[in-house]
Amino acid sequence: FWVTTTQLVGTLCFNFNTFDSFISHTMEENLLAVWLPDILGSILFLISGFSGVVEFNHRIIFWPGRSLQSSLTVIGLWGCLLFMGSAILALMAILLPTSESIRFSLLLTGAGGLAFLSSSLLMLFER
Repeated sequence: FWVTTTQLVGTLCFNFNTFDSFISHTMEENLLAVWLPDILGSILFLISGFSGVVEFNHRIIFWPGRSLQSSLTVIGLWGCLLFMGSAILALMAILLPTSESIRFSLLLTGAGGLAFLSSSLLMLFER
């Protein structure tokens, strides 16, 4: 229950963030309208990622066990951690914009997306 609920609300936060980022904002509005939903969505994704790992593996692990289900949950957790890193770097990019912080934030977002894609593709082989 907690895994799906927190992931759903986190996804809604990310979608709010995505649509609102197309609108021009002042610095303060940008922090509230774009970054705050991003960090809240990332926190909710972390809760869902850790809950999924603990639900299946009965403890927190960062390297998958031998089963496909263990790999699914841990790779999903990696995606959550990468999204959180991206959200933190996005704040740095807003407050102290440098090309490195922006690039690295985008890199972490892409890597998190690839982790979620990998986990989703592995679900095709789940019995």
